[in-house]
Amino acid sequence: MRLLLALTLALLCLTPAEAASLAGTTQHSFIPGQGQVIEYLAADGSTLLWYPGNDRLAPGQWSLEGDEICFQYPNQYWHPRTRNPGKAKKCETLALYRSKLIDSDPGDIFQFVGRKRAPFILPPYEMPYSQIEAILDPSIVARERAAIPRCAEVLANANRSRLDTIQAAQIYFYGMRMGEICLKADYVKAFAMLDAIGETETRAAFYRELQYKAQSGSPKAIAALKKIKP
Repeated sequence: MRLLLALTLALLCLTPAEAASLAGTTQHSFIPGQGQVIEYLAADGSTLLWYPGNDRLAPGQWSLEGDEICFQYPNQYWHPRTRNPGKAKKCETLALYRSKLIDSDPGDIFQFVGRKRAPFILPPYEMPYSQIEAILDPSIVARERAAIPRCAEVLANANRSRLDTIQAAQIYFYGMRMGEICLKADYVKAFAMLDAIGETETRAAFYRELQYKAQSGSPKAIAALKKIKP
């Protein structure tokens, strides 16, 4: 009997412990023909489904039955893409379920519990969590942008490491960083910094771009080429 049980468990894609770990997680899946689906599996067996095209979350139940995971949603729930009503119960193997997962994270990531309306109309194409979070909270983009070193900081740390020197040289070459105007471009200065650390790859890319600028008639690029060795 023990041998039979061991063999049965070995055939499953998820161990009991792994299966139990689904409780209290947010699952992000992609279903061919339907699109991305985000669902919170609560520890009490309830679930909230965010389905593409729906403006409301679909409450339901989930359970583990042997090597299958089962879902049940209200009959009035329907798929806006397939035009099919919610079924009484649908089961699939854990292996198949896991093959469709994009992300699986602990917790109610998008705070589904306590709400009925979907955060927004979810499109069918795959979206990374970071993009969804940015839509829900635009301040995330501002905070992340604020964390990016500004021009003055990059230039001040130009001699700290090889990478810092390259980043500073980029500022001198383009005159800006991440959309921020830093200074007037100084091609000669940029090449001097790269030559000082023996950075050939970035130098070659800069030289090709400088040649293109010169061929396009840029007086500043033409003058710089006369001072910079190929």
